[in-house]
Amino acid sequence: MNGKWAVLGAEMRACRRCLEAGYPMTPGAVFSGPATASLMLVGQAPGITEAQVKRPFNASAGRRLFYG
Repeated sequence: MNGKWAVLGAEMRACRRCLEAGYPMTPGAVFSGPATASLMLVGQAPGITEAQVKRPFNASAGRRLFYG
């Protein structure tokens, strides 16, 4: 199954459908984690700091989520 997750991740990183349809991609999708993870956390609308460091829930949202 890990190979399928790697392929999906590569496809997601290469996707430009929103951009081609005229939707802005700022700050863009941010996702990370190993294919072997037993949990997936899905969020919406990453902030500017998440886009800069390419880590979901990096700033205040992460502090509230993980320590709040």
